[in-house]
Amino acid sequence: MKKITLILMILWSVVVLASGDFDDVMKAAKSGNAEAQNHLGDMYYNGEGVEQDYKQAFFWQEKAAKNGNTDAKSYLGYMYYHGSGVEKDYDMSFYWFKKAAQSGSVYAECQLGNLYFDGRGVNKDYDQAVYWYKKAAKNGNASAQFSLGNRYYDGKGVDKDSEETFYWYKKAAENGYTIAQANLGYLYSAGNGVGKDYQRAIYWYKEAAQNESPLAQNILGNIYYNGDWVEQNYDQAFYWYKKAAENGNADAQYMLGLMYANGKGVGEDSKKAFYWHEKSNGK
Repeated sequence: MKKITLILMILWSVVVLASGDFDDVMKAAKSGNAEAQNHLGDMYYNGEGVEQDYKQAFFWQEKAAKNGNTDAKSYLGYMYYHGSGVEKDYDMSFYWFKKAAQSGSVYAECQLGNLYFDGRGVNKDYDQAVYWYKKAAKNGNASAQFSLGNRYYDGKGVDKDSEETFYWYKKAAENGYTIAQANLGYLYSAGNGVGKDYQRAIYWYKEAAQNESPLAQNILGNIYYNGDWVEQNYDQAFYWYKKAAENGNADAQYMLGLMYANGKGVGEDSKKAFYWHEKSNGK
């Protein structure tokens, strides 16, 4: 009989959470359902179905975390770190991220790596940072894969290794991590950790650029403007410089102004040339 009751309670909570109705979720949360408490906290945090309220979000995430909900433990780590709904406290952020990581949260594993690396809430420890980055990276976390690539690049917590740098940047890039995509483009262009391959470099710069990386967009502008590794193409140079310039890249803003001044890839326009040169100087 107890088993049947438990099954019915689980099915009821699943239906409640799937419905997303605030009153139903609140009722389930007040009854002690940890998943509902976590979901309610998320609703308050994001203002979904209720007015946004970080303090209420924290209140319910704390209840869920103390009832064993792993996502809520990660949420508390995040909220303590950023001071959302509670006073900023790196020690408590570390405490909850560690609890979440020990409960299997891959996101929390990565955040523990960050806390150890930065020395926030815990003494700075590059070895421990790498330990947690590796756990999260092997579990598919793109941010951890990128950070692990950085550690093999700068030698903090692990011996420098260009091939390992390439390996982990590539993992992160394939998982859609934009900065890793741009860095992978650089590694291919420099032959660092992998044989030089300019076409692969352009491929990854384009991947990053399409994900709105101003750095990669500016680099593509340079490649097409100078005819590096490709046939010179001012139209393409203008296209990518404009993208990067609009995303705030000062170098691209300067080059865009130059192209308007010289009429390369676009019609001559002294006003726009002046505008972008001024932007590049922070005016």
